[in-house]
Amino acid sequence: MGGVSNDMLEPLPPSNGFVKLNCDAAWLPSSKQAGFGFVARNSEGEVIFSGAKHIDYSESVLIAEAGAVWWAVKTAHDKHLSKIEVETDSFVLYRSLLMGIPLLQISSMWQDIMDLSSTFECCHWASVKRGANTVAHSIARYALGDIVSSVVDGLLHHE
Repeated sequence: MGGVSNDMLEPLPPSNGFVKLNCDAAWLPSSKQAGFGFVARNSEGEVIFSGAKHIDYSESVLIAEAGAVWWAVKTAHDKHLSKIEVETDSFVLYRSLLMGIPLLQISSMWQDIMDLSSTFECCHWASVKRGANTVAHSIARYALGDIVSSVVDGLLHHE
């Protein structure tokens, strides 16, 4: 499992045969509500599915970010994908997943993510700058403001 930093503002397509999952969460500290968003692209860069989910309570932004990654990886598993690249703009979460070192605040969710990731033929973790994660971020912000939980083929309408 390796990771690469994407400093560019355009999302790069995944390697041939892989599906890239860009994941993000939006979090309101005042209400502790969160929104999860992810977008899945094939090696041609085409969006093949995406998802948005509203969460009534998340204790922290790290828990929300981990929840968004878990949901995206679980969806990829449910869709029987075999090779995935998972990108998050949470460097703390990325580093923990890449190094295999659990974080106390998200230890059970971290273990769930690692268990799910082991079911794939190949799973790569990557850190991405927020500017290259704008679609997932805008979906997460949409989910934060709307009671929604859906995965759709193609790009979710999120405006």
